[in-house]
Amino acid sequence: MTPRTRALLEAPIAPTIAKLAAPTIVVSLVDTAVALAETAFLGRLGTDVLAGYTLVFPIVMLMRMMSTGGMGGGIAAATARAVGAGDAARARAVLWHGLGIAVALGLFFSVLVSLFGRQIYGALGGRGEALEQAIAYSNVLFAGMVLIWIVNTFTSVLRGSGDARTPGRVMVCASLLQLGLGYVLIFPAGMGIVGAAWATLAAQAAGAAVLGWYLLSGRGGFRAEGKLRFSKPALREILRVGLIASLMTILANLTTILVTAIVARFGTAAIAGYGIGARLEFLQIPIAFGIGAALTTLVGVAVGAGDWERARRAAWTGGAMAMAVSGFVGITLALIPAPFIAVFTTDPAVALTATHYFQYAAPAFTFFGLGMALYFASQGAGRMKWPFIAGLFRLGFATIGGYMAVLYFGLGLEAVFLLVGIGLFAYGGIIAASIALGSWRPRI
Repeated sequence: MTPRTRALLEAPIAPTIAKLAAPTIVVSLVDTAVALAETAFLGRLGTDVLAGYTLVFPIVMLMRMMSTGGMGGGIAAATARAVGAGDAARARAVLWHGLGIAVALGLFFSVLVSLFGRQIYGALGGRGEALEQAIAYSNVLFAGMVLIWIVNTFTSVLRGSGDARTPGRVMVCASLLQLGLGYVLIFPAGMGIVGAAWATLAAQAAGAAVLGWYLLSGRGGFRAEGKLRFSKPALREILRVGLIASLMTILANLTTILVTAIVARFGTAAIAGYGIGARLEFLQIPIAFGIGAALTTLVGVAVGAGDWERARRAAWTGGAMAMAVSGFVGITLALIPAPFIAVFTTDPAVALTATHYFQYAAPAFTFFGLGMALYFASQGAGRMKWPFIAGLFRLGFATIGGYMAVLYFGLGLEAVFLLVGIGLFAYGGIIAASIALGSWRPRI
């Protein structure tokens, strides 16, 4: 047993979670800052360029979420359980099988978007020059989408082994490289939006090369070289978590899209107001993901070692930490929304919608944070049934409930936002209840 693994099994839980979470939170915040800066760069090239970039952004974010918290979560969890069991051969099999999955999915989405990108971005509202800019950006970026999947797979393996610091440092450097190179290619080189795509791919290629070398050198906690053989158990370990987690990522994005469609019935100002609320909701994800990724590792290692009691204690500790942070944000927004809304708009109609969102939905951010943390902890435990059910309940309350409230009962936006909040409450509450009632038991 390596010193790192021993610390994961024996060190105090709360400080260990904080130590593992910090690098991931920093990477998420830097990525957010780089995305905002890139948006500002492209905004200087005109409305059509910015609109084209905006059309592609949700699809790119879906790829990143699937390759980190979705399939990447399955890879991190399987690695953690192998490391906890002291099975280096299994950890090595997870690495190579995870890499194979990443290459396959990266190529699949590359082909899919290259063939149907125009239809996809057209369905999202792209027209004229904005659509052409989206296609130009997307064709380059998705031609190298496999690089994003590979680098996030390497990151997931290292996170699962208990090393969050190394991928954190590498990916912060890659993000800064993307920002600097992007500026040069967009402006002095005159490549425009295509320059932003090439900068992203260059940064991802650099990150993949460094992390790949690091793993192959044995610094990841196990030797990555050796004879490659197909391992059905390793593949099953990844997919039984990764497939459900990827589907839940799609459900989460679908929830936001469908709620936006409901809100659109109340006009443009309502859409803009909901957009403010949804963005501040999503801004919690870097912190929730940081704590959650730490829990995937800590719970997975404990489960691999057969210590289910420590796994449950880690889950509740991390859940309480995420709940406290998200609860503070949500309650603050519910009580004093005006200063935050004023940052985004001066339109009274937009501000009123955003205020209603925060008053009715934001208090449930408390349970959203709890649910996010326990969702990632469930990845480590390999118990994804109830998180998936909780995701369906969230989708049902927010979308089916919202449509019924508006179409059948003639209620207003306040009812829609209340149902969004109930969905968030149900999401966290169902996962927490399932763990409390014993869903985390070793399989006999």
